[in-house]
Amino acid sequence: MRRWALTAVAMAACYRGGSSDESAAAHDDTGGSAGTGADTGEAQGDGAEACTADQLGPAYLRRLTAHEYRGSVETLLGPGLPDVVGAFPDDPVVGGFDNNAEALVIDDRLVERWRDAAETLGAATIGDPDRRALVVGCEPIGDDRAACLEDFARRFGRLAWRHTLDDDELAGLLAVADAAADDDDPWQAIALVIEAALQSPSFVFRVERGDVDPDDPTRVRLRGTEVATRLSMLLLGSTPSAALLDRAEVGELDDADGVEAAARELLADPRARAAMREFYAQWLQLPVLEHVVRDAAEHPQWSETLPATMTEATLALIDAFAWDEAADVRDVLTAPFGFADAELAGLYGVAAPADGLAQIDYGPDDRRGGLLTEASILTLTGKSASGLPIFRGKFLREALLCESLPPPPATVPAIPPAVEGESDRERLERHRTDPACSGCHALLDPAGFGLAEYDAIGAHRTVDSTGAPIDARGSLSGFDGFEFDGPFELAALLHDDPAVSQCLVRQLFRYGAGRRDTEADACTLDGLHQAFDDGGFSMPALIVAFVRSDAFRERPRTEDGP
Repeated sequence: MRRWALTAVAMAACYRGGSSDESAAAHDDTGGSAGTGADTGEAQGDGAEACTADQLGPAYLRRLTAHEYRGSVETLLGPGLPDVVGAFPDDPVVGGFDNNAEALVIDDRLVERWRDAAETLGAATIGDPDRRALVVGCEPIGDDRAACLEDFARRFGRLAWRHTLDDDELAGLLAVADAAADDDDPWQAIALVIEAALQSPSFVFRVERGDVDPDDPTRVRLRGTEVATRLSMLLLGSTPSAALLDRAEVGELDDADGVEAAARELLADPRARAAMREFYAQWLQLPVLEHVVRDAAEHPQWSETLPATMTEATLALIDAFAWDEAADVRDVLTAPFGFADAELAGLYGVAAPADGLAQIDYGPDDRRGGLLTEASILTLTGKSASGLPIFRGKFLREALLCESLPPPPATVPAIPPAVEGESDRERLERHRTDPACSGCHALLDPAGFGLAEYDAIGAHRTVDSTGAPIDARGSLSGFDGFEFDGPFELAALLHDDPAVSQCLVRQLFRYGAGRRDTEADACTLDGLHQAFDDGGFSMPALIVAFVRSDAFRERPRTEDGP
C-alpha cells in the first residue's frame, strides 16, 4: 500500500500570528496532577473595568484531539474499527484540558501515527464487505468505476473535510485514486482516497477562514460549515453529519437562533452525553485516576478496577444534574445521593445495589453525598497521608474556583518530620509557620481540612494517620465568613458562592474555545454567567448561551488577512 504522508506539517499556530512556547503540563502517576485548573501568566478578565463589549479573544488554528479524531472516524467509517488512536502520543494537558490549541503541536512521530492510522482504517474499511457497502455505497468496478470513485470522493471528502469540496480538492482525491488504477483489487482506490483524506490538513486541522464582517471590519464571521464544525466537535466530539452540513450551507447557522436550534438537536443526540463527559472529566481532573497506584496492604479495599468505577460513578452523578433544563447543576455539590456498584459500595460502607452501578440514597450516618465526598475526587487528591489537606485544597482552589496557583519554588522546605504526639493537622500547622511555606499553604491547607475525614482512597475515617481524632474545621482564605466544619458545610458554602458558578462558566469557555481566557473575553464571560444565573444555573442554558455568543460564531480579523 502506498503511503500518502502529510506534506504540510508546519502550519501557523494562530490566526492572529501568535504562538506559544509554553510547555504542556503532564499528569504524574501518583495521584496528583500538574498544570490543571486555572492558568498562569494570563489575565483572567474578572473585573468589570476590563470588559469591552466589542472585544473578542484570539482564535487559534486547532488540530483534532485524540477524542475528536476517534469520534470523527466513527462518524465517517462506522463503529467497531481498530483503535488507532491508542498509538497516538498523549495530547498535552494545559489548564486542565487536553484541547488547548496553543499546545497541540505536531511532530514527526504524530505525523507517522496519522499515516499508520489512515492506512489501517482504509484497509479495515475495504476489507469488510458490510462496512464498505455502508460507507462507499457503490462498487468501483468496470464501467461504474469512475462514477463510483467520484461519488465516494465527493461525499467522503465533504464529511472528512467538513465542507463541500471545490473542483481542485475533488481532483486531488481522484488523482490519488488513480494511483491504484492498475491494482488487481479495485477497492484499493477507495482505500487510497480514505488514506489521503484522513492525512490531509483539512481533516486533522479545524481550519476557519470565515468572511470579514461587513458591519465590523475587525471581525470575521465564521462560515456556516465552520460553525457546524464547532458545534459538532463540542457537543458530539465528532465531524458534523451530512445533514448538519446541509443546514449550514443553506444559511441556517448564520444567526444565533439557528445555531441554538441546531445545538438543542445535537444535545438530544445520545452521543452528546459521552462527548460532554469529556469536558466534565477533564474539568474535575478525573483522568489522573488512570495513573493512581495505592498500596493494597495499606488499603485492602483497593483494586485495579476501582479507579474506573470511581470515574463512572462521578460522571453518573454529574449526568443526574447536567441534562435537565430545570436542574441547578450546582446541586451536584450537595446531592444526598451518589452512584456505586458492589465494590464501591463496600468502600463507602453502604448497602450494595442489586446489580451494576446504581443510585444510592445516603443517610446522615453514611457521611456521603455530593461531589466532594466522591471517592474519585478524594483518591486523585490523596497523594500523601499527612498532606491530604494540601492536595485537596489545591483541587478546590483550581478546579472549583479557577484560582491560579504558582508551582512551589525549588527551595520550598518539605513537610517536617512528625513529632511524637502530633496530629497530621498540627504537623501541617507547624509547617505553615515557616515563612517560605506560609503564603501558599495558608490558601491550601485550611480549605482541604474540610475533607480530612476521608483517607487516600476515599474511605471514611475517624482518626488520621497518627491515630489522632479528625478535626475537619476549615476556612477559605480570601472569602469573608467562609468557615466550615466538614464536607457538607463546605459544599453548602461553595454551592451558593458566585465564584463557583463563575468558574464553571470559565471552564466551559476554555474547553469550548480550546484556549485560555484573556482580558478580551471579560464581556463574554460576564454575559455567559448572567445567562447561567438567569437560567437557574441550568447546564443546557449555559451551553446554549455559549454557542449563541459572538465568541463562538466569530473571531478577530488578522492583521494581514481574514
